[in-house]
Amino acid sequence: KVVGNANGQVITPKNPYLAQNKPHVVMALMEGMGTNVLVEDNYPENDLLGELRPAFESDFVFKRFLAETSATINSLVNMLGQSNVPTISHSSAQKVEVAAAAARPYKAAGYKTIFITATNGMWRNVANYLPAQGFDEILDENAILKAFPEAEAFRGEWGLSDEYAFKLAEKELNEATQPLMIYILTITNHTPYEVPKNYDVKPLKVSDQLVERMQKGEEEAMRLLETYQYANNALGEFIMDIKKSPLGDSTLIAATGDHRLRGFTMTYPNDLPIIHAVPFYLYVPEKIQQQVPYLYDEKRVGSHKDIFPTLYAFSLSEATYYSLGGENMLSTTDTNRFGYNPEMTLIEQGIYINNQPDRLYPWASEVAITPESIPNNGKLLDNDYHTLQTLYINSQVKGAH
Repeated sequence: KVVGNANGQVITPKNPYLAQNKPHVVMALMEGMGTNVLVEDNYPENDLLGELRPAFESDFVFKRFLAETSATINSLVNMLGQSNVPTISHSSAQKVEVAAAAARPYKAAGYKTIFITATNGMWRNVANYLPAQGFDEILDENAILKAFPEAEAFRGEWGLSDEYAFKLAEKELNEATQPLMIYILTITNHTPYEVPKNYDVKPLKVSDQLVERMQKGEEEAMRLLETYQYANNALGEFIMDIKKSPLGDSTLIAATGDHRLRGFTMTYPNDLPIIHAVPFYLYVPEKIQQQVPYLYDEKRVGSHKDIFPTLYAFSLSEATYYSLGGENMLSTTDTNRFGYNPEMTLIEQGIYINNQPDRLYPWASEVAITPESIPNNGKLLDNDYHTLQTLYINSQVKGAH
């Protein structure tokens, strides 16, 4: 019912160009890249994007998009291992090879799959968990320091600066002898907010609204904006480097937030569009755009489940993958799109709170709704989706034992 077929299997279309020219794929899960802070962006006086701005203005960006969880490890195992049980990475089921794991279609197509993070690989046991989900290499702070010893000078509470995770990804791409799928987990934009000493902060201005929502002083609000800008700037510099290099024609780059920026006071229902929202950014080289039919509608709704089906569509020919409701965000056909978070669901017509599904708040603009609800006549799938997630991961774990 959720996926639209009996076994959850989907096959990407035959594409001779992609079969012969397998592009590299880079996906960055950005710590705290929540829309609840991004709405404060007001260039040039409050620049929250830095060097990411040109990419946001020229490439695909979806803002009616939800993080499916409120914690990093939850989003990571959900996206890469199709598990809505966050403790799976350090449980007795950590070695279970989940068939729907996101990296598998790339492994099957001859890609080398790499996970990069600027923290320690033993965080949440990911160094032991991810190989069972199709990753060939786990490169953490130790690998970064081996390649860039100078990174030690910019260590923060959680590990090394984000820019060095991107530098390592760029190094791997430049030295690649086969197509790569690289998944990057960033860490800098996290409490305690602190930008690396080598970073020159671009203009920022703390709004009264931000101070009110944070319920903290202006000084901490400024530190938050600085780290938010820094992380986006590091991503933007990486994208620019790739685009202007020979890799620019053969590398997909995607990015999204792992969850909202926490510690914010939000009002209901007005803030519904931003409470759990994260942007989904995607760069598809022009050469690939010319070979894959697509339709870009920035008003389309989605959530984390839709990221890899979108990437598969622009990188893999006749690849089989399992979907638990994920859709290609740029497909040319109408599908039953929805964005899911345990608290709310986005549909084409608006937003509904999951424990009040009979009332809908219609869209008023890109990330705003009408505060007066109307009867919800749209298709309800949120409970079915959550049930499917649970049934699926249980079937994989129980089948393995």
